[in-house]
Amino acid sequence: MNIFVVGYEHPKTDKRVFRTVSSLAQKAENKIIYQYWTDNINEKRQTQGSITYCPVFYDKNSSVSALYKLKRRKAFDDIIMDMILHEDYDVIIFNYFVISYLTKAFSSAKKRNKKIIYDIHELHPENFLNLMTGFKAKLKQAILWKALKKQLKLSDKVVYVSHEIKEEIIFKTKVEKAFLIVPNYASVKLDPDPKKKIKDILYVGGVKRSLEQERKLISFFQNEGYTFTILGMKYKMDMEKVLYEEYKPYGEMMHRINQSRFSLVAYQTSGRKDYKNDLYALPHKFYDSVAAGTPVIIKKEFVSMAKLVEKYQIGVVADTSDIQQTALAIHQAEENYPALMENIRKFQDEFVWTGAKQKEYIDFITQL
Repeated sequence: MNIFVVGYEHPKTDKRVFRTVSSLAQKAENKIIYQYWTDNINEKRQTQGSITYCPVFYDKNSSVSALYKLKRRKAFDDIIMDMILHEDYDVIIFNYFVISYLTKAFSSAKKRNKKIIYDIHELHPENFLNLMTGFKAKLKQAILWKALKKQLKLSDKVVYVSHEIKEEIIFKTKVEKAFLIVPNYASVKLDPDPKKKIKDILYVGGVKRSLEQERKLISFFQNEGYTFTILGMKYKMDMEKVLYEEYKPYGEMMHRINQSRFSLVAYQTSGRKDYKNDLYALPHKFYDSVAAGTPVIIKKEFVSMAKLVEKYQIGVVADTSDIQQTALAIHQAEENYPALMENIRKFQDEFVWTGAKQKEYIDFITQL
């Protein structure tokens, strides 16, 4: 089976997309065509084993005119559209929509009698241009919900990142297709050993996100004698005693998370409290933290993550606007720390990409 994985603007080593590529390549009869974004104009197409790597250059420099950005985007999308029209494949996996061809990319593949899998990592109508406000934002969402409905109708199967995103999309579009829930699982797990822990609250993130609403919470941690460390994010807070550590390769990052007493998952992407793309997210940092053997502190607004924390009793669901209640919850977590660690040990495999999960995924994609 020939499988075309459209990574769109995801880089070659994107954890989720590359896991798709490497997993499907495990099956000997599969040949993978992998399109991904590159900032290296000289990077060339090449085949290694059963995977053909197809970099598409796109300059993401934002300090140019709107007209130039539009032309640049169209040129990028045209290359991908040409691949959709002419590559030799049986199945196509979209990891995002082609912005210049909202539905045409899907319908063009369907006209070629190709099977379409839509891997929805984000709530696209909200996630795309998420800083837009007012009437423009409402118009943008209306257009994208209509496009998403058509994209889903043209798809044969759908992969969702969380149950809540699945339910929201089905509620809004009234389109149901065969689906599989695939959160952003960790790749490895580490022993949750309380003896190795330091009194540190760790915040992990490669993407710059605001922590302004967490200032009081961070001050509370510091007053309680915890250090607060930001790992890997190019973001400096105007606060004293906040520590910063540079990006680490995945294995080193996991060992660093393993050392911390708690991992904090709290951020704002758009500034909106009702931004469902955040509320229903199951991000890498959440799964990596549990897999690294460290209890998590989750904002209560993060519905999908909060459900899992409460289900497995692996951390604290915090109301970051109520520091007294959060303080009480943290103190109780410290008193019950051995139980938290035991629960993590017991349920860690739920947060890790295992052989069984990989087999289920490969079967879902290839049995069409």
